[in-house]
Amino acid sequence: MERQKELTYDEAYSRLQQIAAEVNGGALSVDRINTMLDEADALVLRCRTLLYGLEERVAKSVESWKAMDANRDVSNE
Repeated sequence: MERQKELTYDEAYSRLQQIAAEVNGGALSVDRINTMLDEADALVLRCRTLLYGLEERVAKSVESWKAMDANRDVSNE
Protein backbone atom coordinates (compact mmCIF):
# COMPACT_ATOMS: atom_id res chain seq x y z
CA MET A 1 0.00 0.00 0.00
CA GLU A 2 2.98 2.31 0.45
CA ARG A 3 3.32 2.54 -3.34
CA GLN A 4 0.02 4.49 -3.57
CA LYS A 5 1.72 7.50 -1.98
CA GLU A 6 3.96 7.76 -5.05
CA LEU A 7 1.27 7.40 -7.72
CA THR A 8 0.09 10.31 -9.80
CA TYR A 9 -3.64 11.01 -9.89
CA ASP A 10 -3.95 9.47 -13.36
CA GLU A 11 -2.10 6.32 -12.29
CA ALA A 12 -4.23 5.89 -9.17
CA TYR A 13 -7.46 6.53 -11.07
CA SER A 14 -6.46 4.10 -13.81
CA ARG A 15 -5.75 1.40 -11.24
CA LEU A 16 -9.14 2.04 -9.62
CA GLN A 17 -10.77 1.51 -13.01
CA GLN A 18 -8.86 -1.77 -13.41
CA ILE A 19 -10.01 -2.94 -9.99
CA ALA A 20 -13.63 -2.03 -10.74
CA ALA A 21 -13.51 -3.92 -14.04
CA GLU A 22 -12.01 -6.98 -12.37
CA VAL A 23 -14.55 -6.97 -9.54
CA ASN A 24 -17.43 -6.44 -11.98
CA GLY A 25 -16.10 -9.28 -14.12
CA GLY A 26 -16.90 -11.70 -11.32
CA ALA A 27 -15.37 -15.08 -10.51
CA LEU A 28 -13.16 -13.68 -7.74
CA SER A 29 -12.61 -15.27 -4.37
CA VAL A 30 -13.72 -13.46 -1.25
CA ASP A 31 -10.07 -13.10 -0.23
CA ARG A 32 -9.15 -11.53 -3.57
CA ILE A 33 -12.06 -9.09 -3.37
CA ASN A 34 -11.03 -8.17 0.17
CA THR A 35 -7.45 -7.49 -0.97
CA MET A 36 -8.67 -5.43 -3.91
CA LEU A 37 -10.95 -3.37 -1.68
CA ASP A 38 -8.02 -2.60 0.60
CA GLU A 39 -6.03 -1.42 -2.41
CA ALA A 40 -9.00 0.58 -3.71
CA ASP A 41 -9.38 2.32 -0.34
CA ALA A 42 -5.73 3.39 -0.45
CA LEU A 43 -6.09 4.55 -4.07
CA VAL A 44 -9.18 6.62 -3.30
CA LEU A 45 -7.34 8.23 -0.39
CA ARG A 46 -4.42 9.05 -2.72
CA CYS A 47 -6.76 10.61 -5.31
CA ARG A 48 -8.57 12.65 -2.66
CA THR A 49 -5.29 13.84 -1.16
CA LEU A 50 -4.07 15.01 -4.55
CA LEU A 51 -7.38 16.70 -5.40
CA TYR A 52 -7.65 18.47 -2.03
CA GLY A 53 -4.04 19.62 -2.38
CA LEU A 54 -4.78 21.00 -5.82
CA GLU A 55 -7.93 22.71 -4.57
CA GLU A 56 -5.90 24.38 -1.82
CA ARG A 57 -3.22 25.47 -4.28
CA VAL A 58 -5.81 26.97 -6.66
CA ALA A 59 -7.44 28.88 -3.79
CA LYS A 60 -4.06 30.30 -2.72
CA SER A 61 -3.24 31.30 -6.29
CA VAL A 62 -6.59 33.05 -6.72
CA GLU A 63 -6.05 34.96 -3.47
CA SER A 64 -2.56 35.92 -4.61
CA TRP A 65 -3.90 37.15 -7.95
CA LYS A 66 -6.59 39.17 -6.20
CA ALA A 67 -3.95 40.75 -3.94
CA MET A 68 -1.80 41.62 -6.97
CA ASP A 69 -4.81 43.23 -8.65
CA ALA A 70 -5.64 45.19 -5.50
CA ASN A 71 -2.04 46.41 -5.22
CA ARG A 72 -2.01 47.37 -8.88
CA ASP A 73 -5.26 49.31 -8.47
CA VAL A 74 -3.85 51.21 -5.46
CA SER A 75 -0.61 52.07 -7.26
CA ASN A 76 -2.54 53.33 -10.30
CA GLU A 77 -4.46 55.88 -8.22
